[in-house]
Amino acid sequence: MVPRVWFCWVPAVLAFALVGAVSAQTPRFVSATIRPSTAAVGERGGSTLGPGGSFVGKNVTLKQLIENAFRRFGFDRREVAGGPDWIATDRFDLSAQADRDHVVDPTGFPAETLRMVQRLLEDRFQLRIRREPRERPVYALVAVPSNAPRPRLTPSAADCASETLAQSRGDRAARPQCGPSPYPGRLVARSVTMADLASLLTPYLDRPVIDRSGIRGAFDVDLEAVEIQPKGPFGPSYRPSDTKASLFTAIVPQLGMRLEKTTAPIEILVVEHAEKPRAEKQDEAQPAWRDPSPHQTRFVQVEPSVRVEVLDWGGSGPPLVLLACYISAHTYDEIAPKLTNQFHVYGITRRGIGASDKPATGYAVQQSANDAIEVLNALNVQKSILVGHSCAGQILTMVAARHSDRLLGLVYLDGASDPTMTAADVGSPMPDPTTLPSAIKPRSAPDHTSFEALRVSQRRDRGWAFPEAELRQQFATNPDGSMGESLLSPTIRRAITVDARVKPDYSHIRVPVLAIYQKDPPFEQVRANFLIRNEQELAALRQEHAATRALYVRWQRDLLAAVPTARIVELEGASLYMFLSNEADVIRELRAFTP
Repeated sequence: MVPRVWFCWVPAVLAFALVGAVSAQTPRFVSATIRPSTAAVGERGGSTLGPGGSFVGKNVTLKQLIENAFRRFGFDRREVAGGPDWIATDRFDLSAQADRDHVVDPTGFPAETLRMVQRLLEDRFQLRIRREPRERPVYALVAVPSNAPRPRLTPSAADCASETLAQSRGDRAARPQCGPSPYPGRLVARSVTMADLASLLTPYLDRPVIDRSGIRGAFDVDLEAVEIQPKGPFGPSYRPSDTKASLFTAIVPQLGMRLEKTTAPIEILVVEHAEKPRAEKQDEAQPAWRDPSPHQTRFVQVEPSVRVEVLDWGGSGPPLVLLACYISAHTYDEIAPKLTNQFHVYGITRRGIGASDKPATGYAVQQSANDAIEVLNALNVQKSILVGHSCAGQILTMVAARHSDRLLGLVYLDGASDPTMTAADVGSPMPDPTTLPSAIKPRSAPDHTSFEALRVSQRRDRGWAFPEAELRQQFATNPDGSMGESLLSPTIRRAITVDARVKPDYSHIRVPVLAIYQKDPPFEQVRANFLIRNEQELAALRQEHAATRALYVRWQRDLLAAVPTARIVELEGASLYMFLSNEADVIRELRAFTP
């Protein structure tokens, strides 16, 4: 077997699938060096996990590091395009050290370490990657009818997590049990997913193979086909086959699968920018910031190539699951621990946001609801209270329509709204924004010299601030510790907030509902914050205040029409992020909400 720990740059290059539990937010390496390689010309290169959370690369190109670090699942084969020519020719030696040991999932996937490598590449090579879907001819790996035999595809009992950690510590005594062993005419693999298998078959065919089998889990595979002709050398357990059967026919009786010609969007990694590391920065230690919020982090596979981040603050009582709009679950880092004496609190970072995977598609509300159910299944949570902020309220309503049996209750945090409705629809249009007055005390420019500096400026201007972990999900970190560019793709934000808008249908809700809304203070109190120069500006401000109120009244009326027992709470003066601006009020209402 090919060991799980070594990432060699050969056709059957390794990666892994479902990500397991890690503690707190993915950290950075505490120290790292990257230098031009000293290896001899032609010397084989690769990268490996080392003891104590270290990661070592020898004689590797930046392109190879990208292919490795940006894998999404098992033996995922990433295509890298763009960038300067040197990313595929210049070779480097890399040594990085974390402040704790590796964390791997049951298949041996060190997702946390690979995410740290991604950040290291972004910092040291000034790497900027764009994910771009491109339509390509592919083979789809699909399952034949479920009653068909699968004699050479059996559920795996291999303990790949223990094997990976043992090998990272340098224990080579045990014979590797996990991963692929390709021989002429034969592919033997232990503990691989269907997505892994699709990638392992790709080198032997004329187009990529993608998984559309719908089969989950890890399996042991023994497949014989004439197309499987890997390059050696081979180990002592050499098990070739002299079969003459084509892969297209052999895969049906052996694995109960078939390969179908089709086309599909393949996500390409496009290098938009890369710079060679500057020599004077090679020995600098990167600052190690740790999320102080007491949660565990895991990644749950919701589709064959999509994983989402799940935070678990623990606690006793019914499950309370926190969802956000286009920010991550880390936005709840401060309020969540204060609820654990009454609830078991979880948070889900939806696809496309923060540390969750960012596929090109899958942002419709129905898919977001499906993702939430997949997470609940993985957590073995049968019934829960779902809490949705802002546009995440659409997910709550969709789950209620499709999976009401999985709910104890719904809590909307300014999320029981209608994104398809405008103020004009309720007879109170918004004013021309150019006619509005200026604020007496305009907000100062945000201080991006550090994450804490921004939090200080947010507290000064707003009275509250995002948790630092959330800001680190939203923005890149520059080498000097200052805040870099936004990490949120404008395309994904639009897909979540605009393209996925649906009119809410509350008629399927059969569980208790709590809807908390922000509410503007009385108009005279609002006008005191503006420099009003004439009657036109006064009228425009009054019109905006009235239109906003009309929308909220209509949203609440629509909810109550479908769910007469819903509890409506308005928090005067609260911000959209009421769980930050009015934390005590939100905690009080959640504690009183007993489905």
